[in-house]
Amino acid sequence: MTYIKSKSFHQAKSISNRGTAILSLIIFIAFFLMSFFYLIQTNGVVSKTYQIRQEKQRLEKLRAEKSTLEIEAARLQSPANLGEIAKTLGMEEAVKVVYLKEKGAVAIKK
Repeated sequence: MTYIKSKSFHQAKSISNRGTAILSLIIFIAFFLMSFFYLIQTNGVVSKTYQIRQEKQRLEKLRAEKSTLEIEAARLQSPANLGEIAKTLGMEEAVKVVYLKEKGAVAIKK
């Protein structure tokens, strides 16, 4: 016995296969786009992490330099060092100090 399948059966099967193919294509494209955006986001996070690490290292370097400069400023401003600097600049110690006293108005009136 031979069975003859109707034309509508083949059309229904063809439409069903076409729908499955379209759905598979949509799922594949969605997966591809999600993977692409995930890679972009991951790359951005890695880039920002690297920048943060660089800025932290720069901050530590600047803090160490600040500390060094504060120590140097304190050393240079010490009374003993100021005396040595004055001598190297050719300054002499004042023997007699004269203080001026004001009498009356100090500023000029117009």
